[in-house]
Amino acid sequence: MLIFGNILTIEWEVFSILIASLANRSIINLSHIHQKESLLALREKERFYCSRCHTPVVLKVGDIKIPHFAHKTLSGCDYSHEPESSLHLHGKLSLLQFFQNRQLQCELEKFLPAIRQRADLLVEGRTAIEFQCSTIPQKDVVHRTEGYLQLGIEPIWIGGLDDPPNESIQIIRLKTYETELFQHKGQNPYLLAFCPSENRFYYYSNLFYVSGSRRIGKVKSLDASRQSFPFAVPKRLSKEEFAQVCGLFSKTRQQFIQSQLFAKNRMQNLFWRACYTLQLDMKKLPISIGHPFIGAEIFPQHAVLWQLLAVEAFNGQISMAKLIESGKLVLADPGHFEKAVALLEQYLELFVILASQPDNFTMMYELLYDYYCNSV
Repeated sequence: MLIFGNILTIEWEVFSILIASLANRSIINLSHIHQKESLLALREKERFYCSRCHTPVVLKVGDIKIPHFAHKTLSGCDYSHEPESSLHLHGKLSLLQFFQNRQLQCELEKFLPAIRQRADLLVEGRTAIEFQCSTIPQKDVVHRTEGYLQLGIEPIWIGGLDDPPNESIQIIRLKTYETELFQHKGQNPYLLAFCPSENRFYYYSNLFYVSGSRRIGKVKSLDASRQSFPFAVPKRLSKEEFAQVCGLFSKTRQQFIQSQLFAKNRMQNLFWRACYTLQLDMKKLPISIGHPFIGAEIFPQHAVLWQLLAVEAFNGQISMAKLIESGKLVLADPGHFEKAVALLEQYLELFVILASQPDNFTMMYELLYDYYCNSV
């Protein structure tokens, strides 16, 4: 299960800042000062001001929390309305060190006045790193992403992990906003996360949509010392890994079918009506129906249902475009109409082959894997 920043053992929120101005307008960056004694001496002789709103801030130095500046009182400053966890602070500093170790220019908490946004890190002036550790509205992710793109800056969203997750092929639950954090390199969108305590990057890749918040995918880590920039891109699954995906997907297939057996209003139920029209035993659907496909999140239904509807339309000599236009098969985003038609037609190619050899499981896995490889 993927929940960024929600598994903290010690969670604390402060209105914190790592960068401030001195009375002479020079900038002080706490990421460059590591000795507690130096910070205490600095606090004794200097006054500090918010680099954004120029009101006084306090330098806080303790034994547990990362040294930081905080407004003396709540104000209208953007900084003072952005609570920050220890995970977020640790992550930003660790990522700053990662980029500096690679001789890359990296600015911490860089404010961009043209769009009134502050990037956690700005790398080489053209890549904004957003280290996201808490739930935020989906529209905020979209808004910030669009803001960076307006300036020709590439945004990279990295999820914050307090504890390292299990690495395997597994069912992953994603919150709505987390789908907006996807990196889109080629045809295989993935989530990138970072665990400061382990100094490791985690990839959630090869994500096959199941239904609702569930996906089946691969979780794999990469130590920061082996990471590159631009960041490494996850590889496609091996045949063995893909077989694990199919095994997990088969379980969700059976769960979906079982859930439909006790559905109410059966005459209005699309699953029941499609099975009736196709004269299928719903308890024993053919192996040609209900398979994982990359990009299937276009359809906010389980694969069993959208593939049943595709076969029903195909048998009735109804085009896939007409099926979607009828409203019977709903799209998650109407803007993906052509992509949806292409996926349905791709599935029907597979269906025709599998229907001719209904008991050939070896051929089924080979064909599914070939379709997967051609999609990523």
